[in-house]
Amino acid sequence: MKLYLKCPNCKYENSFKSNASTRVEFVMVKNKKTIEINCVGCNKKISASVNKIYAKESKSAFLIAGIIFMIGSILILIIWSKILSNSKNAMGLYAVALLLLVPVWIYIIIQKQERIRVSTFNHTYVNDYH
Repeated sequence: MKLYLKCPNCKYENSFKSNASTRVEFVMVKNKKTIEINCVGCNKKISASVNKIYAKESKSAFLIAGIIFMIGSILILIIWSKILSNSKNAMGLYAVALLLLVPVWIYIIIQKQERIRVSTFNHTYVNDYH
């Protein structure tokens, strides 16, 4: 997951990657409640609480979901165009319509999972008390 931390000096949004799905998990992996990174904007060292870190929805997840949607739709149309040309009744049309929903469902599931991951990270906080 791509995480972000805004520099208090220059307001630049620094990004870094982590496999943690919550702030608590992030603290458990790093074994401390503060994070220290160098700001890309002003090149100063930032030290901040992990509660200042936030996640955003990944554009690559939406891109992958979109590609799956496009390729899946095209493949289903190609495969089922032969069945439609042979089928003269409405059941063939219903079958194609239902199969076209499969890429849509995959697209929706990928988007929803990404939103859940980001929301889970952003809504869990670490207690600052020792």
